Amino acid sequence: MRHTHCMCAGEEVCISIRPDSLEMDEKGQLEGMVKQFTYTGEAIDVVITVTTSLGKEEDLLVHVHPEENVNIGDVIRFKVLPNFVAVVKND
Repeated sequence: MRHTHCMCAGEEVCISIRPDSLEMDEKGQLEGMVKQFTYTGEAIDVVITVTTSLGKEEDLLVHVHPEENVNIGDVIRFKVLPNFVAVVKND
């Protein structure tokens, strides 16, 4: 794989999303169910199960502000902060 910023429409790519690049947001474009969470002091590490556009379930780790109320089984929405996402092209 190689990192690239110049992609053509339809190219197969992989994306790398850091746990702090997702932010809880009621109007966010992504939705997932809380599978587990751990309070770490500065954040809550939340594992969220999302369903991809292909119908496959994937788990994502999200860092949530410790003042947020998160419980197992909750369905939450979140947005992607694009400055923390890397797109790589498959070679």
